[in-house]
Amino acid sequence: MRLIYEGTENPAVATVTAWLLRERIPFTAQSLTAAEDLAALMAARVIVGGCGTFAEAAALLSPH
Repeated sequence: MRLIYEGTENPAVATVTAWLLRERIPFTAQSLTAAEDLAALMAARVIVGGCGTFAEAAALLSPH
């Protein structure tokens, strides 16, 4: 699992990170450039996203 986020200003990042750690779910955190984050999302088979348009756009562009 990869947790991709724009910045830690969003309180959901800390909440989700704490939950993943508590549940011992292995994950990597990623907050790179928009292009790198978009590439990672487009390579994903499954995307779970918040109420923004970035993940939705990546899903629409993805060949998966």
